[in-house]
Amino acid sequence: MDLLDRDEDMLRTASELLRPLLGQSAAAYHAIAAEEFTAPYAGYRADLATCSRAFHWMGRQAALAMADRVTTPRGGGRGHG
Repeated sequence: MDLLDRDEDMLRTASELLRPLLGQSAAAYHAIAAEEFTAPYAGYRADLATCSRAFHWMGRQAALAMADRVTTPRGGGRGHG
């Protein structure tokens, strides 16, 4: 799981809330805008990209293009499948 937010305090809060729920699952926290996210390693493909209540603040086309780049064909932000 990769979580993105420019605000490090928001990421810290997310980390604190998710920690007891994740169990053995890992989460990576990226203090960047969604539009700036790049795959963290070669072959990276997310199964799902979601956005909660912040899409209207993003560069929408850039955020959707990022989702298309880093997700599997059915996981992007443009209504695949």
